[in-house]
Amino acid sequence: MAVLFLLLAFLLLVGVAAAGIENTDPSTASLFDRSFGQLTEGQLLLLFAGAGFLIALFLFFAFGASRTRRTRRRELKSRRRDAEGRVDELERENARLNKELADTREQVDATERTRADAVAERDRAEALLLALPGVGPWTASYLALRALRDPDVFLPTDVGVRHALDRLGVASDPASAAALAESWRPWRSYGLLQLWHSLDRKDV
Repeated sequence: MAVLFLLLAFLLLVGVAAAGIENTDPSTASLFDRSFGQLTEGQLLLLFAGAGFLIALFLFFAFGASRTRRTRRRELKSRRRDAEGRVDELERENARLNKELADTREQVDATERTRADAVAERDRAEALLLALPGVGPWTASYLALRALRDPDVFLPTDVGVRHALDRLGVASDPASAAALAESWRPWRSYGLLQLWHSLDRKDV
């Protein structure tokens, strides 16, 4: 671009010089006279103004554009550093969330293992109770509910359960009662207690 403006300046000077040469006697005029001697004051002012303008444009494109490019490069570097910092921050946040998720999963797994162990322990205790003479499924399940605090006990053959279901207009035979309570797992004990407590209510 700067070369183009210098070329234009050269062409301007040549054109002005040519205009002066046309009005000068070549046999008696010096080189300066032949080039600029016949130029009027207005032509000289126009010549110098054009040359100054072209020089200013040259300086602008030579130094101003370079400074603009440097400024843009600095801005791009700054934005890239900011973006990299943001990426690092997001990666740290993602790592923290992944760790929290892993810890939560570990806690859930531990809770499930504890619950499974408790269920197995209650099943073993109920089996031992059933092995005792005179202890049936109702007695073993009731002891699991009261003594072992099993949250998932239901007594489909219990007379109180059957009466409560009759009052509610629900099928009360053991098979139907057991099928109804399946949707309450793993908290069937609470449904059982609610059925017993409903027998004391007059509005049911």
